[in-house]
Amino acid sequence: MDACSLCLENKPLSDSHIIPRSFFHKIKNGIPQLIKLNTDPKISPALDNANWNEPLLCADCEHFLNVTYENSQLSFFRNYKSVSKSHAKLTYHNLNFKKFYIMWLSIIWRASISRLPEFSKVDLGADINELIRYVILSENITPHGADITDHIKIGLTRIKPLAGMDEQVVRKMLTSPILEESPSGFNFYFMVEGFLVFYIFSPIYQHLPPPYFGEIKKSRFLRIPRIDIAQSKHATRLFNDIITIAKSHPEWR
Repeated sequence: MDACSLCLENKPLSDSHIIPRSFFHKIKNGIPQLIKLNTDPKISPALDNANWNEPLLCADCEHFLNVTYENSQLSFFRNYKSVSKSHAKLTYHNLNFKKFYIMWLSIIWRASISRLPEFSKVDLGADINELIRYVILSENITPHGADITDHIKIGLTRIKPLAGMDEQVVRKMLTSPILEESPSGFNFYFMVEGFLVFYIFSPIYQHLPPPYFGEIKKSRFLRIPRIDIAQSKHATRLFNDIITIAKSHPEWR
């Protein structure tokens, strides 16, 4: 019997979703399969269940993640009564900073310990994996007195569709985390429900994030910039890849 990756006890393991199941339910909207694209245009798109799950956590830890973080924080994230909108940004009110931060942190942790090929580029290393495991399980963002948010920054950006583009094209995109190395550390980003989610790992406290980075920080408010695709090099890269694939495989347009 394998050990649970969160509590480390030898228990039967559940099929754990690396990216929360709730995201897949919303994107699929009753459709059993999604179109899976590879960034290599030589590989043809394919229909895929795209559940991205594997035996990682015991049933107790799955329940703990759902009840402690995912259920409440994803409900908050999608609740239009929690957010006010302007042309330049979304402002979320009454943020539970710690739970919201750890919910997103748990996703990159699960991606790092995953053995699925979709997450092969996500490797935080044993020390960081263990640190995040402790933070998730203990609900404590200051292990050993050090604030983890000083060196692992998480932020979001809302991507607006291009003129003439159906907004659902943006909202229904889901990617696995993409690695971006930097002089002072390494970053990951992925797309879900119309948002770019960023992770910045750096030993440098004052490491500067992208200008359109809406950081999840100690506040009752969360301000997320709303930008056009062309304003973000990360979004531009993603959509250019999609255009290249579409041109290479016109049968899937």
